[in-house]
Amino acid sequence: MKLKNLILAFACCALVFTACSDDDDDKVIPSDVPEAVLKAFENKYGDIKDVKWEKKNNYNVARFQTGAITKAGNSYTTSAWYDDNGSEKQVNQDIPFANLPEAVKTAFDAYQKKNVCRLESGR
Repeated sequence: MKLKNLILAFACCALVFTACSDDDDDKVIPSDVPEAVLKAFENKYGDIKDVKWEKKNNYNVARFQTGAITKAGNSYTTSAWYDDNGSEKQVNQDIPFANLPEAVKTAFDAYQKKNVCRLESGR
């Protein structure tokens, strides 16, 4: 009876660990990114060297740090989304609220703020 319970416990653990595995890693090595995408990225962000590529749905997503150094000593996290032809479809940039212009901060005084994301799309 104890052996049966032990086997059942191991089976349950195996099921739990399999169900909780983090297998949604869509990272891509640069050599697997279409040449048109790499060329478009280099044309716009040529000075960026530390780029991590991912494949999300049908888009090639470049994640990197850019922008002015923030008060916390960090640069902005930016994601540029490209189709396989190298057309930039969207750019997301996380901006600390403290780094926004005073007029923008004042306009949002009445709202609860957690973070700010600058989004360019429709290209």
